[in-house]
Amino acid sequence: MFPKTVEFDYYVPDDLWFFDGHFPNNPVFPGIMLISLGIDKFRGKYPYFGHYRLHRISYCRFKDIVRPYEYIKLKFIISGQDDKEKGLEMNYIIEKSGKTCLKASLSFIKGALHD
Repeated sequence: MFPKTVEFDYYVPDDLWFFDGHFPNNPVFPGIMLISLGIDKFRGKYPYFGHYRLHRISYCRFKDIVRPYEYIKLKFIISGQDDKEKGLEMNYIIEKSGKTCLKASLSFIKGALHD
């Protein structure tokens, strides 16, 4: 259903709502919003993915900060295909200038939030 690897390039604009408070005069892209950004981009490209919801973040390491005006690459490496028992497992990596900013292991299951 999904390819093994999916990548998106993203330019970080300076007008994202959370930069005003995270942190004043020193804007940093919040980690949870980086995860949300990737999931939203993936859903936009693969509408069928809307049937999945995030179930677990089993690993997440932030290695570098992301700021406005930077170009980042969002990369998903899918380790399983649409398994009804296991759901969908993927590694999520964010890079900037070839350096890793974030590495996470994400698990998704089918269904609405309140099945």
